[in-house]
Amino acid sequence: MTLEQFISNNRGIDDGRDLPRDLLASLYVSIVRDEIKIEQREYISAVTEGWLYKQGGRVKTFKKRYVILSGSVIYYYKTAKEREPLGFIPLEDVEVRPLHNAAAARRSATQRDAALSSSRLHTDARLYRFKLHSA
Repeated sequence: MTLEQFISNNRGIDDGRDLPRDLLASLYVSIVRDEIKIEQREYISAVTEGWLYKQGGRVKTFKKRYVILSGSVIYYYKTAKEREPLGFIPLEDVEVRPLHNAAAARRSATQRDAALSSSRLHTDARLYRFKLHSA
C-alpha cells in the first residue's frame, strides 16, 4: 500500500473529518518500518514437528499437513519445506480428547490403535480434528 492509498483509506475517520496529512504520513512510515508479520518458519522454535492429517473446516476431508508445535501455537503447512504456514491454532484454553467410542473397544488391537490415533482439539473458535500419519 502506498502513502496515498493509506491516506485515502483513512479519510473521514475522525467523526467525518480527515486527520491531518502529516499525522497520517507519520503513522504510515511507522507502520511500514515496524510491519507486523506472521512468524516465518526460521523464527519458529519447534517443540516437536511432523506429519498429521488435519480435517478441513468446510470440506470435511482429511489433508496431510506438516505441523510444528511451538510453545502455545500449532502451525500447519502444506509441505515440510513451506516458509509460510497455511494457518495456525492458538492453544490457550484448548481441550484435547482422543476420538474413540464403544465400538472401538470391540475391535482388534490394530483397529483400536487406529481409532485412538485420532484426536479432537476444541478451541473457542472451532473444532479441529487430527489423525496421525503412518510412516
